[in-house]
Amino acid sequence: MNRRLWILLGIIIVFVSLFIELGGLKIFLYASLLFLGINKLYLLLIPKHVQVKRFLETTQVFSTLPEDNFLHISNTFFLPVGYIFIRDAIDIHLAPRQSYPFLLTLRPHERQMLSYSFSGRRRGKFTIGPTTMFFSDFVGWDDIEIEHDTRKAIIVYPTLFRLSGHKYKSMQPFGIIKNPMPIFEDPTLITGLKEYTVGDEIRRINWKVSARQGKFYINTYQPAISSASLVLLNLANEDYDFHNKDYYIERAIEVTASLLRELFLLRQEMALVCNCRIDNVDQVLDVDLGKGEAHLTSMLSHLATIEPAKNAPFRDILAKHLRGISWGVSLFVISPRLSSECIQHLINLYHMGHSITIIQVGPEISRELSLWNIGFQSYYAEHEATLIQLTRL
Repeated sequence: MNRRLWILLGIIIVFVSLFIELGGLKIFLYASLLFLGINKLYLLLIPKHVQVKRFLETTQVFSTLPEDNFLHISNTFFLPVGYIFIRDAIDIHLAPRQSYPFLLTLRPHERQMLSYSFSGRRRGKFTIGPTTMFFSDFVGWDDIEIEHDTRKAIIVYPTLFRLSGHKYKSMQPFGIIKNPMPIFEDPTLITGLKEYTVGDEIRRINWKVSARQGKFYINTYQPAISSASLVLLNLANEDYDFHNKDYYIERAIEVTASLLRELFLLRQEMALVCNCRIDNVDQVLDVDLGKGEAHLTSMLSHLATIEPAKNAPFRDILAKHLRGISWGVSLFVISPRLSSECIQHLINLYHMGHSITIIQVGPEISRELSLWNIGFQSYYAEHEATLIQLTRL
């Protein structure tokens, strides 16, 4: 209730008490004052007994996939709540509106669950909350606004696509990636049996089968490689100096995330190095070799929040941050272009025992990056619906 009305009511009560002798009017005024006092006390007390909590199944989501957001509202007071108007704020990149409104009443000690769905509309780190509540008194003369800190940070991963058109190369034996050249056979990948002939290795004999059949049989194995991979993403702003550069920066990040997912599905070790901008500071993102779902999730979370670097040339990564990597690690380079200095660094790494795969992103195909003649694999990434087609350069 407006303070001026309280002052006016007080003046009227004092005037009536001093100058008017009508007992019934005085009783009415005193009763009104008591009611308004109780009304005001109720409005001050009830917000302290209404609690709100947010429940989310996950705070890490994939773009365009809907997720549920729940608000748990409870009244711990012995009096009912006439009505509460609730406004839950949400980032515009998570929903088509900036807040969701609700109107409800609560009986004494009642709980209610409110919910709505949201989905990431672009990669990044965004916020849901706070939650604002508007309470009213018994008669609607006065109200109060309370803000609850229910903020949750939501990370939206880059969109993931299936990759097509490429082959994995590695110099490391033993893994699950089939190798057309039977140089290394993986003893954990048994493909069948054959009868023993002179010259076969004794250690290949399958003794259980041989005992049942009464003659010797040996195991045959699938030739395989293990592709421990280092993905190098170039996000130097100077290398994206063409029209719609923001679009192609996003495409480069999506290619990187999709490649990491492919390596995860192949159960391979993988690492990530990127020149980027994090929290408005140019730096080199360097994620060590690892494998498994938690490792993939960590790298996708990094990719969700990075921005192009303003002053972190890609050549510095190749010159300074690749020293001491293990022999045989496959290198995947994702970039719109490569300078002659960068290519020379990659040639040196190739001679040190690393297979090199270049994936070009950008508006135009660069034939200068077709380096098959020196042993590199070179592709151009094209987005096609839910697929990234890697076309040989």
